[in-house]
Amino acid sequence: MPGDVISDKVGHALAYLSLGLLGSGITTPGRLWLTMLRCFLLGAALELAQAEWTEHRHAEWGDLAADTAGILAAWLITGQGRAGWGYRLFARLRRSRSS
Repeated sequence: MPGDVISDKVGHALAYLSLGLLGSGITTPGRLWLTMLRCFLLGAALELAQAEWTEHRHAEWGDLAADTAGILAAWLITGQGRAGWGYRLFARLRRSRSS
């Protein structure tokens, strides 16, 4: 059972790392904090929904902590001026097609 718990938490962290990285691509560096806050609120809302609207699942603080760890890792990766990478990639592709 402990291996299942660890893999569940790693899964949560990787999912929210991915979500944070994707979200950072469509925001500006100045609004990165808001994107990461939205990721956190999504995780919290999903945990609350599990607790309130399902009988076979339950909310876990550990899941929300793992979500938060993934979000913080994404913030650390993208917080050094890398936010908005999706906009820059799109602009580069657009320039290369018009040339």
